[in-house]
Amino acid sequence: MKLRNDKNFSLRSFFRPGSIFFQIFAWFCLAMSLISVTLLVLTFTAQAGPLFEMYRREIGSSLTLLGKAAASISEREGTGKTITYLTEMEKSSHACLYFLDDSLQDIAGRTAPEPAAELALRSRKSGKVEMEFFEGMFLAAQSVAGPGGEHYAAVRHISRGPLQALLDQIHALGIKLLIFLILGIVLCCWLASYLSTPILKLQKAAQKAATGDLSVRVSEAIGKKPSELAALAEDFDRMTARIETLLKAQRRLLRDISHELRSPLARLKVALEIVRRKPDPETADFLDRMERETDRLNELIGQLLDLERLEAETGLSLNESFDLSDLVHEIASDASFEARNDKCCVHMAHSEPLPIRGSRELLRSALENVVRNALRHTKHGSEVEISLSREDRESKNYALVMVRDHGPGVPEEALTDLFRPFFRVQDARERTSGGTGLGLTITERAVRLHGGSISACNAEGGGLIVQMKLPLS
Repeated sequence: MKLRNDKNFSLRSFFRPGSIFFQIFAWFCLAMSLISVTLLVLTFTAQAGPLFEMYRREIGSSLTLLGKAAASISEREGTGKTITYLTEMEKSSHACLYFLDDSLQDIAGRTAPEPAAELALRSRKSGKVEMEFFEGMFLAAQSVAGPGGEHYAAVRHISRGPLQALLDQIHALGIKLLIFLILGIVLCCWLASYLSTPILKLQKAAQKAATGDLSVRVSEAIGKKPSELAALAEDFDRMTARIETLLKAQRRLLRDISHELRSPLARLKVALEIVRRKPDPETADFLDRMERETDRLNELIGQLLDLERLEAETGLSLNESFDLSDLVHEIASDASFEARNDKCCVHMAHSEPLPIRGSRELLRSALENVVRNALRHTKHGSEVEISLSREDRESKNYALVMVRDHGPGVPEEALTDLFRPFFRVQDARERTSGGTGLGLTITERAVRLHGGSISACNAEGGGLIVQMKLPLS
């Protein structure tokens, strides 16, 4: 089975925190943001000083020209003409102007801002324009000398001074930074998708292979991505193809050997029956032993064939509708009847009608394996408990079958291995108690084919609980 190139992954899975796409995308965006902020800071730092100095020189020059013109008018034509000149300059420049005389008083009689006199004195001493932030605006003062040697100072509120220019510059840089970040995020998203999509496809293929679907192939879906990922995809395809070939060969060998053994076993049983017709007390026990071992070997071969059929999923029909409760009651009744000689019984603790769709015979075999395994290990004179209930989870309905015995239980480290082929707990290695080690394996395969799951745990007070969960129709 080949993975398709589209509709395999949703945006929600892409942007899920912890996903490789989200991590790559987040790190790229963080790197882009740090670079952008660094560039903004460096640009602002590099431009702020020269820009501020440029405006200082410009304002100083304009105030010098204005002050000298006002001083000349004041000394030649008087205060009235000077006030008229300053009023016209205020209208044309849209700024508030003050002209301070030698005593640092405005010649128009207005009250100048508090720092004006101090700035005028500082400018008189330095010979340069002095600036100070005052009431949300810059206040600039430039000292000038009149034609008669009198000292004057031109003072101005600067509404669009260095601060505003710097703010304008920051605004322009901010717009550029925003555009840069948007383009960077789009690029990061594409790059993260380009790098993470092949990995996610490999993960999806590995998950399918882990569930037993070894026909999955991924190299064609990945295409010519980064060379290492393309090479990894090709190696993955070769690995799954090799494993699929080996498993098919193993199943075919197992099936062929099992079929081949059936014929000599049948002939051996016929020979035993012929020998039994000539009773001999000395050989009777040996014949009984041979017959038991023959039956066990025949049972093992049957289980091997059942397991191979379940693994290959051939000749199976899972479309039969039936009530699981009726099936469990039948199995409990039959098993309880068979266990009478050991003074054991099977007790139905709880049950309710549960419709299910699948193979009745396959589930019968699976449940019988679990119940008989429980009877084999429960204490003499005890009972095996079976409960059947409904479980609703995530808008899905399940049938929950629990089988509990009162035996010695299983070591915790062996619980996960109970459903492996030919696995037997160390204390149950003997054939009289351990069986063939295939019954629970067949049960696990049958339950999985029906879309269910099976697990085992030790019960409080001793014994083992096997739990099977099957989806209801």
